[in-house]
Amino acid sequence: MEGISAILERAIGHQQARDFPSAVVEYRRLVDGGIRTGLLFQNLGVCLFETGAWHDSAAALGEAIVLGVDTAEIWLDLGQARAKLGDHAGARAAFANAVARAPGNAHAHAELGLASHRARDLAAAQAAYRQALALEPDDVRTWNNLGAAAQESGNPDAAIAAFRRATQLAPDFSPAHANLGSALADIGERKAARDAYARAVELDPGNAGARMGACFAELPILYDTPAEIDAARDAYARALDALIATCDPADPAVAAAVGQHHPFYLPYQGRVDVDLQRRYGAFVCAAMAHAYPQWATAPARRPRDAARPIRVAFVSAYFRDHSVWKLFRGWMEGLDRRRFELFGYWTSPAADAQTPAARACFARFVEGGFETIAAALAADAPDVVVYPELGMDPICHRLAALRFAPAQCVAWGHPETTGFPTVDYFLTSDLMEPPGEAARYTERPVRLANLSIHYAPPAAPAARDPAAFGLRAEAIKYLCCQSIFKYLPQDDDLLARIAQGVPDSQFVFLSHPTAPALTAKFRARLSAAFEKRGLSPARHLVLLPWLDRARYAALNASCDLFLDTPRWSGGNTTLEAIAQGLPAITWPGETMRARHTYGILRRMDLSDAVAADLDAYVALAVRLGTDRAALADLAARTALRRDALWRDSAPVADLSAFLERAAAGPT
Repeated sequence: MEGISAILERAIGHQQARDFPSAVVEYRRLVDGGIRTGLLFQNLGVCLFETGAWHDSAAALGEAIVLGVDTAEIWLDLGQARAKLGDHAGARAAFANAVARAPGNAHAHAELGLASHRARDLAAAQAAYRQALALEPDDVRTWNNLGAAAQESGNPDAAIAAFRRATQLAPDFSPAHANLGSALADIGERKAARDAYARAVELDPGNAGARMGACFAELPILYDTPAEIDAARDAYARALDALIATCDPADPAVAAAVGQHHPFYLPYQGRVDVDLQRRYGAFVCAAMAHAYPQWATAPARRPRDAARPIRVAFVSAYFRDHSVWKLFRGWMEGLDRRRFELFGYWTSPAADAQTPAARACFARFVEGGFETIAAALAADAPDVVVYPELGMDPICHRLAALRFAPAQCVAWGHPETTGFPTVDYFLTSDLMEPPGEAARYTERPVRLANLSIHYAPPAAPAARDPAAFGLRAEAIKYLCCQSIFKYLPQDDDLLARIAQGVPDSQFVFLSHPTAPALTAKFRARLSAAFEKRGLSPARHLVLLPWLDRARYAALNASCDLFLDTPRWSGGNTTLEAIAQGLPAITWPGETMRARHTYGILRRMDLSDAVAADLDAYVALAVRLGTDRAALADLAARTALRRDALWRDSAPVADLSAFLERAAAGPT
């Protein structure tokens, strides 16, 4: 073998010249020759990292540590390699070791914050970022990251403050302006949001995320008047066309921005959105196909083999205590394992007491970010992919714009057509879906029996205690518990008309969980409707803070009648109300999302709780509020018939038959 010194000198020279592939060759010659020192493996690991060989890099750096190198620097390098591999737990452990060895190193704290952030431990991430900033107060990127973690944890005020600090420190840093725009949009500050996005684009015309954010900021969270809905819809349509015209789908920055922002608030306008969604879906799917051509084409169907179970992938951010899990866990638990092999892919790990039950549903369970999940899906080759929702989680949004199975489906966890040409089927409810459904979806709608779900009721009823919520004992307490952006201004007068007919009544709402300004705006809008009819808002309107699970159940038990929202009906909320013995009334709208409660009441054969129109809805609410015997009768029949809602096996049977057809392909 050539002299060790000569090889080492050559390796170091290549490394200093940033010719990392050549350096790796020389360092490997030394390792193959039996040289084993910590410094050698450290240098090899660093060079492997620079070549993109992150697995080998992590192995070499780990060996260096075993051989006695124990500095903050090597733990930082190891953390970086593990982060690239998507090993967030390993990265956090490595960065924690770096912090322990150099507690005054701001960079180590910042990296620990990033690793915690990627692992969805947002509290730990913010603590680490703040420690980094205590050591290095002018670190713009850490301020920006702190803002992102605060925003994701539901603290928009802290997020806005952090992003503003980043823009003050670096006025030309486009990402901070774009993030500021996003945080401002979250609290309904649309003009300020658009200004921030415009500044981001001015600084960096290639900032596709800012362009997308500006487009979707045309969709308000709350509206003051019905005319504002029309104006916002027109503005959004123009902005979407401009976005499509000015953003090249072949630009990698466009694909990178997909999912960061999306038209979440569009379906809350109460309209049929298929044309707008089709334009949006074609745009984002084209961008993702350019960026990830290896996952852009549907894989070939595998020949059916009766001895091989059909492989079904469920991809979700919500394998935890969440409405999506509550609605669709029965599918995952109920499918026959002799016929189906279930794989789960968790895009936003945040475990709670429900997560072990979710894991137990699957033969294989993968968690991680976009690249990790995409690679696993491609390798696992499912016959059918099911997304319980599309429209809430950014990573699911990105994945669904690609092709990982011959048949891809979305369920009604976010009941809006995706517009994605990559999604073939929309799994809907036979009792909720109005006629003519094909015209409202870009997907092919598949009606599953009854409510389409196998739903388990809450374990135990809560105690009735109106006083605990500041409610009057003798008042008729109407529960209006939907997110406040489900309530449109054209329906405010419905509530005031009910209050006119039921003078001793209270309408109980839940405040926006993170934006007090939105709650105040909502209260002011409702108050104006009540005052217009000579009613006292203080007497009739109750806006409670966001409640935990137990308190929310108790609120349902403490009210007298569930008033369904006319334009976006209660689904899980209605089921939870009925489980607590609270009767419901509804008026069915023109879309599936406006008919959840209608389907639930049909299932219980409670047609007299369904109004034919909005005037009949008011009359029904007034009659039940003034006729205690009629209200008690509806409550008794609700309690008697609610068992029809629970653990229905017919939807799982329909789903099974559909999955077999989808796996086999068109006939």
